[in-house]
Amino acid sequence: MAGIRERTKGLGGKAVGSVGGFFDDFKKFIDRGNVVDLAVGVILGAAFGAVVASLVADIFSPVLGLLGTASLQDLFWVMRYPAGSSGNDTYPTVVKAKEAGAITMNYGNFVQTVINFIMVAFCLFIFIKLLFLFKKKAAAAAPSTDWPCPKCREKVKEGAIRCPHCTAEPIFQPSVVLNEDAGEREHLTAKA
Repeated sequence: MAGIRERTKGLGGKAVGSVGGFFDDFKKFIDRGNVVDLAVGVILGAAFGAVVASLVADIFSPVLGLLGTASLQDLFWVMRYPAGSSGNDTYPTVVKAKEAGAITMNYGNFVQTVINFIMVAFCLFIFIKLLFLFKKKAAAAAPSTDWPCPKCREKVKEGAIRCPHCTAEPIFQPSVVLNEDAGEREHLTAKA
């Protein structure tokens, strides 16, 4: 009995340690930021989907209703009429047909779902285009500090000692001089 107690003491410590390690790993996983970004994206996507569904149901469908049926979801085909039916019965909605026991193919609901998908994709496309347009304008507003290498003409970042493309050395932008007095290889802006 005493031997069993001694053996189980070590096991309990290992189990607690592994649970603590699990929570540490989970905390590191959450702290990376990708999970939070993903959660925000999912929440915004759900809200965006609700807005587009409302656009289709409240604006697009009534316009289609002027052309034909009042709702796309009420377009269906009766595949089999209920037992005891004459086969010439008409049903105004899918719900009424199902209540009567008819088997229906709801192609209107499928068309409605396809239209919802196309509208969501189109709205998302417009949103991303606008986002990139604003980012491009912000990037164009900031002046570039890159300058061409005198040997290979590739762009070199400001403060570089060597060209990363042809490894030419030393290369300095014409407006930058070497601080030889301090004995350092430091870039200083030349005074005009």
